[in-house]
Amino acid sequence: MVPWQQELIAQVRAYLLQYAGVFYADHGDPTFHQVSQCGDQLTYLAEHYVYNFAQSGSDWADHYFVRGSATVANGGLGTPTFALVRHVRLSEWDSSHYSPSTITSLMVAGQDDQVDEAIAEARLRMTDPEREREPAY
Repeated sequence: MVPWQQELIAQVRAYLLQYAGVFYADHGDPTFHQVSQCGDQLTYLAEHYVYNFAQSGSDWADHYFVRGSATVANGGLGTPTFALVRHVRLSEWDSSHYSPSTITSLMVAGQDDQVDEAIAEARLRMTDPEREREPAY
């Protein structure tokens, strides 16, 4: 990974840490996806799927998506822009039926409008009476 990518990931991580606080602190770095580049202007999506193990109660997961742009010239990173464009919060049950890679692929392709439908379809597949259900506790 080139130094400007490491710097950008560190800045996105700091942004997510500020947004999510303690629940994000110990979960590593987001994944960088270059969406496009025109000259020295780069558009990117950074995403991070975080599974949170509850100390009491139910576990949950968060999937964060940050989109932005940055100038990359002479191997250095200019001042990047970034914004949280989607935060998917999942219950313990939902997280076991969620495909982070499918949702990330939609987001990288700019098909944000299809994310809710993809999540809903995964839920429907798991509630189909023909499929094995998760045991009740």
